[in-house]
Amino acid sequence: MALSLTLMMPRLAAAAPASEPIAARNGRFTLQITPTATITPTATLTPTATATATASNTPQPTNAPIILTAIEPGRMSTETGGTLTVYGNNFQPGSVIRVVGYGVLQTTYVNNEVLTGVVPPGLALGRYNIQVGLGAQDGPNKVLEGVFEIYGPTPTAAPTQTPSPTPTNVYVFGQPQIAIQSARTSPTNLTPGQPFELTLELANRGNWTAIDIELELQSADLAIPATGSSVQILPRIGVEEVVTTTLSLVLRDNAASGPQNLVFNIDFFDINGRDYNTQPAVGLNIGQGATATPTPGPAEPRLVLTTYEVDPAALQPGTRFELKLLIANVGDETAEDVLLTLGGSGGAQLTPFALVNSGNVRFIEELVADGMMEVVVTMLVDGTAASGVYNLPLDFSYGNSDRTDAQVVNLLVEKAPQLQVGFYRSTGPGFVGQPLDLPVEVVNIGRSLINVSTLTITSPGGTVENNSIYIGPLDGGTSGSLDGLIVPEAGGPLEINVTVNYLDDFNQPQLFEETLTVQVEGPDEPGEVGLEGEDGLVVDGETAVPPEEESFGQLLWRFIRGLLGLGS
Repeated sequence: MALSLTLMMPRLAAAAPASEPIAARNGRFTLQITPTATITPTATLTPTATATATASNTPQPTNAPIILTAIEPGRMSTETGGTLTVYGNNFQPGSVIRVVGYGVLQTTYVNNEVLTGVVPPGLALGRYNIQVGLGAQDGPNKVLEGVFEIYGPTPTAAPTQTPSPTPTNVYVFGQPQIAIQSARTSPTNLTPGQPFELTLELANRGNWTAIDIELELQSADLAIPATGSSVQILPRIGVEEVVTTTLSLVLRDNAASGPQNLVFNIDFFDINGRDYNTQPAVGLNIGQGATATPTPGPAEPRLVLTTYEVDPAALQPGTRFELKLLIANVGDETAEDVLLTLGGSGGAQLTPFALVNSGNVRFIEELVADGMMEVVVTMLVDGTAASGVYNLPLDFSYGNSDRTDAQVVNLLVEKAPQLQVGFYRSTGPGFVGQPLDLPVEVVNIGRSLINVSTLTITSPGGTVENNSIYIGPLDGGTSGSLDGLIVPEAGGPLEINVTVNYLDDFNQPQLFEETLTVQVEGPDEPGEVGLEGEDGLVVDGETAVPPEEESFGQLLWRFIRGLLGLGS
């Protein structure tokens, strides 16, 4: 019987009888032992002889390079902080956003093209680089330099100014705004029946990215697609980005000569899924074709909405308001028996508005060509309406024409916060020169969450210590508090100004202000009664002179007068 043993060793030194054959090949040897052979214990091998044989040379997977295209918003207040969105490509779960000079943000992986991070309040003012990478893991990273700015608080009004806000009709909302920046045709001079290319430059003038943009012709009365569909789909337009698209169209044979409007319908969304609509028009200069008939087409009326006004301008849930529509007939025929329908057929698109004391249809008996008129309707905002921009469609139908025209009114509804500010316990009267506690509390008495950042208290009657605190989001029925301290400088009513900084539903920083009053008692002032002057006592504000001392003769004379009954 023979025993064969194969070992992987770099080297072996052992004593063996000459009868045992040993063969070694590149560090591998074969040891054959007969049944009568004896193996000495010193030939035992340690486990470390094979430790290096298990090393693996499998290559590590590589990551695709990260691509960064844009961020939004580009500016953020240090008072409120907010959510930073980064756009690009090749993002992975575990990718993080880093504000260079501050640190890594709490990052959410949305998909391989979108990351969001929470920027806390309190960052130093200035511009920052934004870096995206895999955190502590080895992998690619990418930096956008100087694209993110932290700005300071808005200066507050001087105390001498009136606290009531100045009304304005200019609003800035957190949403995309798509506009046609420019348009050109090829050829420049258009002829009825002729194909042409229309090149449009679409710009996003809002402060949010627009996605899934759908551009289409609103009507085929003036032009139709030369090939394919009249709808163009654009995946994304960033903030202040301009995208160019070209449509191949053919003018109608009966297109009237001169300047004509080609109206488009543009639908788009923001990253949160909110939908928007706009209906811009492009002017075309149409000439008289060589084969066109000199006979003009039939005259038709055409009503358009030129302007509209909302009174009051700021709409909130439950607000009753007037909508004034200024309508013009831009056609070449009198518009007769016109039906103006608000909210579409049956008022299905009126939500969240309701008409007060009337239906959704208005009758216009006639409006001559180039004429204008005003239509006023009274409406009410639903009390449960959420903040947002709502489209109110207007449809025009004519008694003397088969055409119909559609317009859209955009109405903004902003839900104001329902906050209650006060002392959460009694402060009692204060005293001049003595510390006074200011236990201030802000309560969200509404049902919706309010994104509160800071609570601040000030007073014109003294310096408030511990006068600011970060509160954070408040759900309905919850509160935040601040315990301030003030030393009153004068007696009388002491005004405590409370300011709550928060983000509204359009992601804009806002202020909620309230004034509380605490009574302060001054020191007692000394009176005049009983005070001793230089010449005597003060009695009822006048000085009494003490009587002079009498001589012995005067006392004797008074005694004799008394005995004689003549008085003393």
